[in-house]
Amino acid sequence: MHILMGGAAIVAGYEQIINGVSGLASGSKELLNGAGALIQGTNSLYDGVIEICSGTQELSNGTNELYTQTDGMDAKIEEEIDEILKSIGAEDSESYSFVSDKNTSVESVQFVIKTEAIEKDKEKEVAEPEVSLTVWQKFLSLFGLY
Repeated sequence: MHILMGGAAIVAGYEQIINGVSGLASGSKELLNGAGALIQGTNSLYDGVIEICSGTQELSNGTNELYTQTDGMDAKIEEEIDEILKSIGAEDSESYSFVSDKNTSVESVQFVIKTEAIEKDKEKEVAEPEVSLTVWQKFLSLFGLY
């Protein structure tokens, strides 16, 4: 009986080994699939890092170009403004004050605006309505009594 039981134990152990090997094969397949996904993810990460590096270099180049193109721009703008002002203004003309001849140190722009004279409206004479006077009223008005 021991042999029979020992044989049954061997068969049961053999079955466990087969199940274990089958589980190992299945787990190995999952591990292989996971490793493939890891490789793909790592490659994607690598490509992203390369793209970031390239973009950072491009940004650096653009920033450098912006700096070199705008370096001294304020002086260039002032020169251009001076050129424009020279072309439209008379440099040698003497500035004088429109407000007073006593003002000899004119440093800022002054404006004079001329308009037509503003006149006060003439009072309209109000015509008194003519009143027909009686003979007696006319007589009294001759002497200033009416």
